[in-house]
Amino acid sequence: MNWNLLVRFQSFFSISDVNSTLEALLAENCSDSEDIDTVDVDNNKNGDDDDEIDNGPTVQAHVELAQTVREFILLIHGICSKVVLSEHKCNLADLAGEINQPRLPEHIRRFLYDQLYPDSHLTSADVSLNACPIFSGIVSVFSSAVATYHAPSDPSGIGGMRRERIRAVPSWRLGAARYDCAFVDSRPDLQGMCGLDVVRILLLFSFTFENVTYPCALVHWFTLVEEEPDSDTGMWMVQPEITDDGLPVLSVIHLDCIFRAAHLLPIYGDNPIPITITPDNSLDAFAAFYVNKYADHHAFEIAS
Repeated sequence: MNWNLLVRFQSFFSISDVNSTLEALLAENCSDSEDIDTVDVDNNKNGDDDDEIDNGPTVQAHVELAQTVREFILLIHGICSKVVLSEHKCNLADLAGEINQPRLPEHIRRFLYDQLYPDSHLTSADVSLNACPIFSGIVSVFSSAVATYHAPSDPSGIGGMRRERIRAVPSWRLGAARYDCAFVDSRPDLQGMCGLDVVRILLLFSFTFENVTYPCALVHWFTLVEEEPDSDTGMWMVQPEITDDGLPVLSVIHLDCIFRAAHLLPIYGDNPIPITITPDNSLDAFAAFYVNKYADHHAFEIAS
């Protein structure tokens, strides 16, 4: 039996459950002469790897919405059920309520203003909402985006290309939510972190407006703690950006702005870490983070 899928998905409990099931089947069929066959799962076909090599043509970087599925975990009469859809489509108003982001329609309208009027001397932040296009149609939601970038110093394909998934899902592998962080190429004329921003991906989606399809991400922005890296670690420090009212600074950006995934390390204080802090809530629990440039060679090149 192929255990690859089980090892990646909470191996102890998965293998234990399967063993128990197989033992029960054997007990029920011990008097039968027929053999019991097990199903061999080819895990390489699910596209669930977080990173892998890419043998495509050499480009600097490219991000696209993954052609994978979105999983919904339903609890009906105490039974956990997984519903798999190739694409989750819904009305914008319903989506805003589903993800608890009532200002999502406003963020999309301001995004459209910047897309339709790129040469305007005013950005969407400088104009009233009434000046922004109105959109209230159907939105397609995706569970991940695939970032492909040139990283010949890391395990990569023939052209030095590497591929990784950036995820934004309310439940990942039947567990807690996962909302990854990413680098945004905000100032292409500058090198390193001077040209990059860090965001947390809250939603990956696309919509069509005036016959143009826009692949997008709803993001929470981070800001630099200081104008230079930390002297002890050599890593830049960032903190979640908030408004004067204490609300997170959110916006919708085009997927083309995203460079690749970013790995943040909490900046710990002097007090013990509560046991309630887990990998899925650590980005909400700490006030500031190191941008981990030691995650791989490519991260060291762009985040130094």
